[in-house]
Amino acid sequence: MQAPDHANKFDYTDKVLEIIEGQNVADESVEKRLRELFIEVNKDVQIETENKVENHQRLMDEAAMQEEEADARAEAEAKAENAEKRERRMERDQRKLDHEMILAAVQILRTIHQTTMPLRHNKWRKPNAGLTNQNIRILGKIGEGSFGAVYLIENSETKDQYAMKTHHPSICNLEAFFDLRIPGQDESDNGHCHIFEYCDWGTLEHIVEQYNTPRWGTGEPEGSIWGHKPKNMPTIYKYAAIPEAFIWHVYMQTMEGLSFLHGDHELNKKQEFHQRNQVICLDIKLDNIFLQDSGKPNTYPTVKIGDFGEATYVPHGDSRWHDTGNALCKAPEEPYLSAKYDVWCVGAVLHVMSHSGRRPRRPGGYIKENIKDEPKWGICDPHLSKVLAKELEKPREMDVNKRLTAAQILKHIRPIAEETIRLTYRQVEVKPLKPTGTPGSGEKKTKEKLAKEKLAKEQLAKEQLAREQQAREKKTKEQLAKEQLAKEQLAREQQVREKKTKEQLAKEQLAKEQQVKEQLAKKQQAKEQLAKKQQAKEQQAKEQLRIQREEELKRQREEELKRQQEEGQIDESTSLAPPQKRRLIRYRKLRAYRE
Repeated sequence: MQAPDHANKFDYTDKVLEIIEGQNVADESVEKRLRELFIEVNKDVQIETENKVENHQRLMDEAAMQEEEADARAEAEAKAENAEKRERRMERDQRKLDHEMILAAVQILRTIHQTTMPLRHNKWRKPNAGLTNQNIRILGKIGEGSFGAVYLIENSETKDQYAMKTHHPSICNLEAFFDLRIPGQDESDNGHCHIFEYCDWGTLEHIVEQYNTPRWGTGEPEGSIWGHKPKNMPTIYKYAAIPEAFIWHVYMQTMEGLSFLHGDHELNKKQEFHQRNQVICLDIKLDNIFLQDSGKPNTYPTVKIGDFGEATYVPHGDSRWHDTGNALCKAPEEPYLSAKYDVWCVGAVLHVMSHSGRRPRRPGGYIKENIKDEPKWGICDPHLSKVLAKELEKPREMDVNKRLTAAQILKHIRPIAEETIRLTYRQVEVKPLKPTGTPGSGEKKTKEKLAKEKLAKEQLAKEQLAREQQAREKKTKEQLAKEQLAKEQLAREQQVREKKTKEQLAKEQLAKEQQVKEQLAKKQQAKEQLAKKQQAKEQQAKEQLRIQREEELKRQREEELKRQQEEGQIDESTSLAPPQKRRLIRYRKLRAYRE
């Protein structure tokens, strides 16, 4: 047996030895005493364990209380911070951000003006935008994303505005594009600069956010951002409602755009479009559907589909396997995507617009595995008609084989949409977006910021003047000599043209008359040949008719002779020769008989 350990208070070896010393271990009394000893040991161990757990819990509670007190002190210190210091810090951060923005714009504009790469325009865009490396002017920054920044630019000659996006070269262009090579960087690190038409109304995401903003104010006190709602305000008055006519407008124009991309539009019958493969966008969502002012009063902005970074080509009417798509609006047939995938995505976008900004729930599985796994779409907003609610179900059909194409939906809803818009038009209560730093953007500008912007504009103007002066000075003597040589060549050609005498003109006139006579002779000869051919055809037709008649007479004579033979009117040996020859034969026979 192991020796007793006096340092361990749960070591009862001495008591066990005392009980079994000189005793029979199999004795019942010994077993009873040992059993009682072990029960006592278990109780002591349990009490000790409970004490340790209680002490540990007490220490944990004390640590939590200390942490809460520290958080409370930190929060109190944060709240006690001077408002003026906080405002100065925010202004400093804003100035830093503005400086970085202006610096980036200046660097990009300098790179554009210094680049020697030509600016290539989209041949499908008519008319040409007329943009060059020298007439581009940056007005402000619209935004930025994972692929690069977007700037509002202006053609300094025509004053037309566009959106310019700097990003990776794999993204498609719209208006024009050129290589953007920043000095001091490797060529492999540079991308492309693409110029798009500018959609001044922003995106559908902007419309939905504006309509979902509470109409009771814009202040946001500390705490919940909804804490400033007036007390007892009914829920129905929290938000404004998107007009039903505008939803019809978006529905019709998005389907029209998709029908063109999918190759089913009337324009696809034209020579320049009908041979194109269908394009599947794969990334249709609220912030990729843009709105541009139509320029007409009492009309909605034009709807445009943009951002084709995820788009793919598919032969018309086919589908292909694709491992990506819009995360919000995934269709049940994914990953086998066709043109109907875009129709599903538009249906999800319209669901958000007709359900006060609520996103649709994704189905639990693919349609091929469980066609009944349909999400709960919910009920449309109460101000929308049942007709619209029913039509919005068409692009959300779970069975891809039953789901209509964009062209089929467009053909069905166009008359309904046009009539509804005409009768129930109501203006969209959203102001067009303005880029940061431009007039009307709502951004508060300090004197220091205005001074910096003015300084930056003056710097850009000076650089522009310097470049123009440098371009004028680059006209060398060689260029002037070339221009002079071209002028002399033009003068010589003019003299040669003036040296044409009357004789040359007469020869030319005679040659023209001779050519006219030859043409007339050729025409007359052609007419005669045609008449001869016609006469030959008529003669041939007459000859064929004569031959047919002779054959018909011969056939009739044979039939008559056969009939007479059958009736016994003549001998079987009667000759088939003509009548004169038959008379001669009978005469010879009779003469021979007499002899």
